[in-house]
Amino acid sequence: MTNKIVLSKTIRLLGEILGNIIKEQEGISVFNKIEKIRALSKSSRGDRSKNTINRSFTKLKREISKLNAKDTLVIARSFSKFLDFSNIAESLFSIHNIHDHNIRKTQETNEIVILEEAILDVFKNKSLSLNRFYETAINLKIEIVLTAHPTEVKRRTLIQKYAKVNHLLDSYNNLRIFTKQNINLEKNLLQNNLHEEITSVWKTDEIKRSRPTPVEEAKWGLAVIEDSLWNA
Repeated sequence: MTNKIVLSKTIRLLGEILGNIIKEQEGISVFNKIEKIRALSKSSRGDRSKNTINRSFTKLKREISKLNAKDTLVIARSFSKFLDFSNIAESLFSIHNIHDHNIRKTQETNEIVILEEAILDVFKNKSLSLNRFYETAINLKIEIVLTAHPTEVKRRTLIQKYAKVNHLLDSYNNLRIFTKQNINLEKNLLQNNLHEEITSVWKTDEIKRSRPTPVEEAKWGLAVIEDSLWNA
């Protein structure tokens, strides 16, 4: 099974789990509204006739205009959370792609790849001399820059919950290491754990409702280092 197929199945699984959680927490009526808006959004773009796209888009605007404030918030959150979980799956997909590529190349040539391949290509094409490359490399100055971006602000609690989802997805994608008789049991266990963690994410407020203290703000900043850079 290719990594692209695994990614597609993983995102579909996350969507199903999130959908079930929305049914449980918000009710079937809200879930049906989300599904209707999603279907109309899909049919209002892509390789379809202009008339079909226009009709679907008109219906989409009509459905959205009928929403009350509470449903609007829930529906907006549902799409936002789905994108968050999809991004986690896509990040894992990229890591697995690099890992699989490394294994294939190492098995073929016993070489470390990616950066080394690019360097070898430079020398192979004679676009840079060895001495010039060495002088440039030893004078490089590489620094980590952490930039605060308002659209990427997440509470420390949510960062940790997303990290748990990431870990569970990684375990789920590695199920091939189990024997056939144990894989279904392990698969069900991981899906249940994903359901619990995603439920926890859904029930967590994205916004801290009280003003943070300076110490709390510092902790949020350190969370990026503790939960991301250390692992990297």
